Parts: sequence; C-alpha cells; structure tokens
Amino acid sequence: MMSTLTPQLISTALKLQDVQYDAMTNAIVWTESRGKQTQVMACFEVGQAPVNLTPEYSVRGEIGYGGGAYGVGAGKLVFCHKGQLYAQSLISGIAKAITPTYGAVSAPVISQDGKYVAYIHEYNDQAVLAVVDIEGVHWPQKLLQGDDFYMQPCWSPDGNAIAVIAWNHPQMPWDGTELRLLTLAYASVLPHTSEVKVIAGKADVSIFQPCFSPNGEYLAYASDETGSWTPTIYSKNAYRQLDVPVGEYGMPGWIQGMQTLAWGSDSQELIVRRNYNAQHTLIGIDVESGAQRTLDLPSRTTHIENFAVTHNGIALAHSSPTMPIRVSAVTPTQETVLARSFAESLLPKTVADAEHIAFETDDGSTVYGVLFSPNGTNTDTLPPLIVNIHGGPTSQTSVGYDSTAQYFSSRGWAFLAVNYRGSTGYGRDYVLKLRGRWGEADVADAVYAAKHLVAEKRVHPDQCVIMGGSAGGMTVYLALANYPGVFKAGVSRYGVADLYKLATDTHKFEARYLDTLVGKLPEEADKYERLSPMTHVDKIQDPVIIFQGADDKVVPPSQSEAIVASLKARSIPHEYHVFEGEGHGFRKQETLNSYYRKLEQFLKTYVLS
Repeated sequence: MMSTLTPQLISTALKLQDVQYDAMTNAIVWTESRGKQTQVMACFEVGQAPVNLTPEYSVRGEIGYGGGAYGVGAGKLVFCHKGQLYAQSLISGIAKAITPTYGAVSAPVISQDGKYVAYIHEYNDQAVLAVVDIEGVHWPQKLLQGDDFYMQPCWSPDGNAIAVIAWNHPQMPWDGTELRLLTLAYASVLPHTSEVKVIAGKADVSIFQPCFSPNGEYLAYASDETGSWTPTIYSKNAYRQLDVPVGEYGMPGWIQGMQTLAWGSDSQELIVRRNYNAQHTLIGIDVESGAQRTLDLPSRTTHIENFAVTHNGIALAHSSPTMPIRVSAVTPTQETVLARSFAESLLPKTVADAEHIAFETDDGSTVYGVLFSPNGTNTDTLPPLIVNIHGGPTSQTSVGYDSTAQYFSSRGWAFLAVNYRGSTGYGRDYVLKLRGRWGEADVADAVYAAKHLVAEKRVHPDQCVIMGGSAGGMTVYLALANYPGVFKAGVSRYGVADLYKLATDTHKFEARYLDTLVGKLPEEADKYERLSPMTHVDKIQDPVIIFQGADDKVVPPSQSEAIVASLKARSIPHEYHVFEGEGHGFRKQETLNSYYRKLEQFLKTYVLS
C-alpha cells in the first residue's frame, strides 16, 4: 500500500463520469478522462473487463463548459468529437460521422427506435435543437431555435415528442428556465416540429432535467418553484409535486448531461438523488402511492456524480471522503466495481474523513462547509488550515472525495471547503444571498470560517491560508486585501481580478452572469470597480502564489498578470506560474504534478517556516 497521496498519483487519476445504460445490449457505459483525452467505456457483463469503444477519438461535448459527450440507446452509441456527431453499434463496427463539421455539438440522445438523434448545436453563438438520422444519410434539421441556450433534450418513448430545457440572457440556468415540449410530425425523411408548448418554468423558476417514463405516461423534472429543486410529475396536462424529504433534487446546469432523476423500468418508480447537508443518497418513489424507499448503496457512498437504472439494480459513479470516485454496478445483494479513478492503496491512517459543519456570521447568517481534519498527525499541536473557496460561484462542495483535501490533510493540514452564501444545495434563498453581493458575502464567509475554527481551537491561529480558483480566486484576492492578518498567505488559480473585463470579455454562457451577481452595466459600473480585486490590490501585503492557464478564455491571463504587476512593483512575496496548453482548469499530467509540488513548497516557505 502507498503511504500518502502524491502529485504523481493525482495527476494520473482517471476522471469517471456520465454513467448510462443500454437495455438492448445490457451495457453499462461511462466516460474515462485522463488529461485532455476522454474515452467511452462499456461493460456488457458484470465481471468482464470493460471495453474502450472510442480508442481513436477524444469524446467531448464542446458547448460552454462541456458535458453531454455521448448518448446510448437501441444498441447504439452516438458521441461528440471535434464539432461532429459520430455513431456506431455498441457491439461491433466502426464509428461513422453523421453530421457535417461546423460549430459545436453536445447532448446527443437517441430515439427509442434507434432511427434518430436529437442534439444541441451552436454556431457563431447561435443555439438550436437539431435532429439527424442515425445513419447520417440526410442533412440535419432544426427542431427549435430562437433561444440563447438549450439543455437536456429527451425523447418520448413513442418518438412523437421531445422535451428540452431553454433559457435566455440574462438568466442563468439556476435563475430561470422553461421546459418546452415539442410535438413532432413525420411528413418527410426527418421529424419536424408541429407544436411547441411551455410546460413549466419562468424567469424566476429553474427547471432541471426532464425525463419521460418508459411507458410515456409521465414526464418528470425538478422544479425549484417552492424554494428548492423538487421532483415533479406532468401527466395529461396535470402537475404533481412529489412529497420528498427536505433536500435538493436538482443542481445548477453548468454543463450539459447533468442528471439527478431516472425512471425504473416499470414506469411506477422514480429514482431521485437527494442532496442534504452536502451528502447524496438515492430515493425510490412510487409515483402513484407516494411510497418511498432509500436505495441500498455501498456503505461509504456520500457523493453520487450520476447514476443509471439497470435491469437488476443501478450503475453509478460515486465516492466518499475516503474513497476515490469509482463506477459500480449495484444490485440488492452486491456491488461490483467496474472502474476506479486510481488504485485505492493509501494507508487508512493517512486518509481524512470529512464532516459537514455550520457556523454563524456576525450578522446571524448561517454558513456551511465541509471540513477534512488531518488524520494520523501530531495531535499535541494545532494544525495549519487551508480555507478553500469553490468556483462558480453558484456551485457546492459535497462530502465526497477531494484529492486536494486529501493531499494536504495527509501532510498535517486541516482543509475547510466553504459553501458560502450563494452556494447551491441549501435552497434557492441561500443562492440568492449572493445576488448583488459577490465580492462581499463570499469574502466575509471565508473570513468567518477561519475565525470559527480558530475560536474552537481546531486550527493554528497564525497558519491559516485561503485558496480558490476562478470565482474563488477573486475571493482570495479580496480577503487578503480587505481582511489583513486573518490569512498568512493566499493561493489563486486563474482568479478573477477585474469584474468589468470579465463581464465584457468572457464566453457566451457567462456573458450576463454578473447582471445578478454584481449589477447591470453600464448603470452600476461604479459597483464593478468597487468590488474588483484590482481596485484593492495595493492593500495586499501577504504572500500570494498564482497559477494560470495560458489558453484560458474564461479568465484570460491578463487578469492574473495585472495582480502580479502590482505585487512585483511593491515587492510583495509572490510566485506566478503559467501553464502552456491549459485553459480554465488544469488537466495535463505534467501540469498537475508541477502545481502540487510548487504549491506545497510555497506553503512550507511562507506559512510553516
């Protein structure tokens, strides 16, 4: 067994995602990513070795932040590769392009009869819902257009309808979306849209993940109309919100292909993922009687990336604080592991468990976090602390496996991931607490988090560090500038430095995100200046290490360079590391190796010495 987590082990770990199931072939399918290469894997019989279905391709949905890389059904696979859709049999044969090369494609879904593929296409920032025959004989046709964004299309079993999520600027998908139901007609070689009906949602109601029951009687989705994403059933022009335990049953649609709902084969039970106190469980609900059961999962499971219902159980990508993510087939009697992100060979005494915590700020607000306490270290001294700020900022850190948390906890650090006001997972009102207050509420919560653990004598008061990426990097800069002395050093990965430039120079998906987080331009331009780290950078006195991807299109290198110029001019201790070939997030093995080694040395030099 290995003693501790190493940069090499982290950099070579597989990213396991997007579990799906094909009933015709009994195949459990998922994606494995290492670096920038993503493959579609399949297991046709539990106990047999998985098969790489796309060895010659790198499979990736290319719209926005990605996701929706492939779809399976009727014994077939359709996947995205460099702006085209490719189709192949799951059992045999080679992949064939079925769409022309232009724009970006994502979220392919196959009709139940295996004849057609619906998908999202973007060209010159214009989004459409399109359809093509699975043989690629005919030119693709548009089914729906005129909205800024589409997400999560799904076919009715009889092929006569498609449900899809749509929204427009300035909304983000967690602000407000519409669930559209398209009635299809078949007067030509490809289906066309004869009617479009809005089923649910509006500007201040978010709808997530429509899915038809196998018999076509029900359309399920999650709606946050009552204050949290709750499973809802639409049938025969009637709506019924299911009675479920407190929690969130949807999630922010940052990428295509996200999923928290799935039907049982009998169309009577809806399986839903419950998120409560940042921990995940699966609940089965009888949609007629309301009877519920909690599904038996491997005992350590606290995080479920996604899942699929199989003929005799479920398949899922899942983890716990002490168990790296794996793909498993689970029946009522056993779990069979199909894939592991890396060999689970760390000594138990070096792996930290995690707890969900809550604390109050000075104004009485309750804030949450996930705390990894060092395991197997010297208990006679208080550990140093890393306060980690997730990106987004509309996101959440769950009680699951976290390589960075484990890396540092195995080296004696406490690691607190703060789910500050504005995070998801705690209801819509909690998300709204950051509206107009980004750069203030999140920063205050990070500071209160450190002070809370110091006051409880759980961490060393003079060895606190704040760390974050993207939106979290902005929080790092502002915390160091506006709350001097709380943190001894800061760590920023491609952090936002200039809000005005971010609003005018970012990609389509987030082009209007700041309308709600900060305010509308040009009316509130002064607020953009007041809340930008660049306005306060001259107040930063503590050491900072900054990491940046050279090809980042979301937060370009110029943002980090502006911070570095000020630090350099004032002789503030700092390091700046730019990684070639990296974008908004690091993927390459050599990058991750370098990142962890440089970060650890920086903390040893400026915090622990």
